[in-house]
Amino acid sequence: MNLLKSLSLVLIVAVIVVSISARAESSSGKYRCWSMNVGGYGGGRCTSPALLLNSNGTYVMGSEKGTYSTKGNQLILSQSKIRGPGRFQENGNQIVFEYAYNGKNYTITYLRLGDAPVE
Repeated sequence: MNLLKSLSLVLIVAVIVVSISARAESSSGKYRCWSMNVGGYGGGRCTSPALLLNSNGTYVMGSEKGTYSTKGNQLILSQSKIRGPGRFQENGNQIVFEYAYNGKNYTITYLRLGDAPVE
């Protein structure tokens, strides 16, 4: 009976690891800032740096580097101090960050350009 429980636990852990790896693989890619809306005024020039999500779960956005995780359609960047979580939209081809900073509401949309470079 203990062997059966141990094998079941190993199988569950393997499924979780494969699932997390598959999500990181499908989310990985290079995204560029597509649009920026500050305080309800759209059309501003998007000055945010490109976002690179690597298949190994790391990311780079300008000088910011860290790890990322996904939960459903949500993207969490470990070192993001202002943005908070992003949302995948358009079948994963867009990431939208909505947050408040210095009394203004921001909506920043990133568009997927392609796959992340091979590491």
